[in-house]
Amino acid sequence: IYQRTTSPTGPSLRNLLFSNIVIQHSNWGISGIIYTDVVAPGGIEDVRFANMQVRSRLGNYLVGSKSIAVKNITFRDVHFTVTGFMKKAPETIPDPFRNVHSGAVIPHAFLLRHARDVSFLDCRISWDKAKGEWLSGVHVVDGHRIDCRQLRVDPLHDQWDSAVTTTDSLVAMPESDFPQK
Repeated sequence: IYQRTTSPTGPSLRNLLFSNIVIQHSNWGISGIIYTDVVAPGGIEDVRFANMQVRSRLGNYLVGSKSIAVKNITFRDVHFTVTGFMKKAPETIPDPFRNVHSGAVIPHAFLLRHARDVSFLDCRISWDKAKGEWLSGVHVVDGHRIDCRQLRVDPLHDQWDSAVTTTDSLVAMPESDFPQK
């Protein structure tokens, strides 16, 4: 989902349901971005993803802009699997985030930036032959009311302190970051 337009406000993606979908062998699984030139009422909001298998090499992202957040997004019964190699994690992720074609690297299985009211209900993030410097399962930047309580993230590295990492965000964390071995 990409929000780029030459209209005064930008396109609106609202009230969508994606269900019973399998995504395999893709570079990016769930991916959506609102570019900085989009203004209200444009944006991405009220989108539901249900009963999905998402398998990608480079992860997933939903990125709003500083002026328009990605809002009211629900993932229910979605299993995300990351399979790629993260050679070296970048020190920062550009903001504004242009797109994956710009060569930007996201060292997290899922990046949420400039997001409001996002829920992961009965969801899981796992790794299949993924290697390298992946930093977390989910990373939230400028997120508010992000619910990760029902998100299970399988650990990839023993040195991870948390499956969900945040910067300037309000996130309801999982009860237990990692499943018991």
